[in-house]
Amino acid sequence: MASDYRNNDVQRVIDATDIVRLIGEYVTLRPAGREYKGLCPFHDDTRPSMSVVPHKGIFHCFACGTGGSAIRFVQLHQHVEFREALRFLAERAGIELTPWRPARGGGGEGEQATEHEVETLSTGQIVEAHQQALGFYRLLLRHERHGALAREIFAKRGISDAMIERFELGTAPTEPNIWDGLARTLAGRGLDLAPFAAVGLLSPRREGDGFVDRFRNRLIFPIHDEHGRPIAFGARKIDPDDEPKYLNSPEHPRFKKSRTLYGLHLARTAIQKSRTAAIVEGYTDVIACHQRGVENVVATLGTALTADHARMLARLCNRVVLVFDGDAAGQRAADRAVEVFFQSPVDVRIAVLPGGLDPAELLEQEGGLDTWMACMEHAVDALDFLFAALRAQLNSASAGVSSRQRLIEAFLSRLGLLGFHHMTPLRRDLVLSRVGEILHLPCETLARSIPRPRRRMEEAERASAPAEAEGGQTGGPAAAPRRVEAEMRIAACLLIEPALLEAVDASGNPVRSLIESAEFVSPLPRSIVGLVLAAAAQGRVLRPGVPAEIDAECSGEAARWMATVYCETGDDQEKIIAHLVRSMSTLRECTSREDYERLSEGGGIEADPESARARLASIVAHHREAERNLSGLTRVPRTLRLAVKGQAIAPASGEP
Repeated sequence: MASDYRNNDVQRVIDATDIVRLIGEYVTLRPAGREYKGLCPFHDDTRPSMSVVPHKGIFHCFACGTGGSAIRFVQLHQHVEFREALRFLAERAGIELTPWRPARGGGGEGEQATEHEVETLSTGQIVEAHQQALGFYRLLLRHERHGALAREIFAKRGISDAMIERFELGTAPTEPNIWDGLARTLAGRGLDLAPFAAVGLLSPRREGDGFVDRFRNRLIFPIHDEHGRPIAFGARKIDPDDEPKYLNSPEHPRFKKSRTLYGLHLARTAIQKSRTAAIVEGYTDVIACHQRGVENVVATLGTALTADHARMLARLCNRVVLVFDGDAAGQRAADRAVEVFFQSPVDVRIAVLPGGLDPAELLEQEGGLDTWMACMEHAVDALDFLFAALRAQLNSASAGVSSRQRLIEAFLSRLGLLGFHHMTPLRRDLVLSRVGEILHLPCETLARSIPRPRRRMEEAERASAPAEAEGGQTGGPAAAPRRVEAEMRIAACLLIEPALLEAVDASGNPVRSLIESAEFVSPLPRSIVGLVLAAAAQGRVLRPGVPAEIDAECSGEAARWMATVYCETGDDQEKIIAHLVRSMSTLRECTSREDYERLSEGGGIEADPESARARLASIVAHHREAERNLSGLTRVPRTLRLAVKGQAIAPASGEP
């Protein structure tokens, strides 16, 4: 569910924005019936291809497919993020956005800054807040008295002055009676402390007004994004009695641990040159490697390697080596590494350093650099870590034929769950070839024996995966899987014509029953359909448009699909019904196909052909019955349509 900020502010801004007037400030628009036409500013348009639909609050280009709400137009035209576009339109309409409210709490490790607190901050403000704090921490490190202890610790750890400058290291106040050094410094500069509290650099005092510093008596390791902008901090304790050992900035919209790699902005060139990225476990390990000339090294921030990390690195290299200081750690990481390998176009390898040494300790030794390079060269493929454990079990003296069969089946099931079927056909064949060599089995047998997870679950995971596009938006119709596209089009039809839910099929059943019986696997259409059905269950019909309960940035995605469908159907209800019928038919077809694939996979048909034939007949019959009912959809009752068009129906809870 969206926060109060999103429910109220986003809807107020959209309601206050005349989309024709807005777009008309950048594009010459001419009336065309109830719509307006103009040249699309997002491609080299030579004829009016863009349509603006004021009564729906959307725009759409028939040529390039770009479309959405007023907020989306500002995002694309001004090249800004969602929050910046919202702020622009709010100021334009004279609307004061909901102010942030700093969270009160202990500020411990793992605390999250909610998006509500930083919602009104732009990327520039977030970066500027961290840049100001970074200047304070670096200045304190150079201070003769206040930085003495931190400089001594850095020196003992072998970190040179050049690396201190390269990684912009610093220190938080070490004096026991200084609780608000950063807060007082910022206030002395006349700066508003609100952004610093919103991103977790300051915390409200437990009693009274004002703020205290989040980081005190700690070494400061700034965390940058891939463009080199400071977005967070890691702070290591100086006093051995302090806890925790590391205290990180809370996550916020510009800082997600699963999408951030420490040192990437400094390692980028070396990674591109070597086509290899080495990933270690800590800040000081990265610094030690760079200090000794090994600059293609980064670190995760207390998390395992994620698919997002791999996607970032895949743009720079084709091999990722995970570096560990012990066999146990490497084995624990193997499963996750294999999953990332299956999902990303990079080779993932695992290197275990000798003697349980960490990278800094190894590189300090005589010949340590040569040993490091040898470990990188002979890093073991992530799959081999899984193979090694399987080999040991298969070679066990107690492993008989039945036992070996169970071990192999369990291993193959594991490959399926880790994402084997997500790979490209060529990549799958290469993996099968290697598995066949280990197990001495033909690839054809292995391919039939690796179970496929439920297709619906796979597509749901892909649909909910973070998108790479600006503002976190997902791709448009051309990029969506067939089933997910059908689901989005069904949801869009209901947004354009909510009363469509009361249309009846050939058997006299309302469309509601057909939609209730369908399974929506993608989170956004599932949320939209759920809201529409919930309102119908209470005897209400939502007004046309994106419900206010939909997450603010997801509402942009919903608006784009709504624009896409509307430009194909307009207000013609028969066209909307026909569009719904086609989309429901596609969804039914996908469902039937998935049911059949699950039936055929794993040898179900060969094992029990009579039962399989009966099940298949049931699937076909169910599909045909749904098709007959869909083909007989009739018009929505006129009285209900007029009520919705006039917005006389009571809105859902939380709607403006």
